[in-house]
Amino acid sequence: QPKYVPISTLAKIWGRSKMYIYRRIDMIRNEGRFNEICMQLGPQQTLVHVEKFEAWMKGQHMKWLKGA
Repeated sequence: QPKYVPISTLAKIWGRSKMYIYRRIDMIRNEGRFNEICMQLGPQQTLVHVEKFEAWMKGQHMKWLKGA
């Protein structure tokens, strides 16, 4: 499995829509962690580090319930 994948591939890996992934990328950007997890190669080309994205998602687990 490659380290960095396009958003469309990440959506397939997670079994989610591209819009779902884009919303998560926006959350990552708002946290100031975009450059740590993603690479912007052009206006339409964002690559996402699979393992770092998964770690971030695990950090989000149950956050909504805690009201954080």
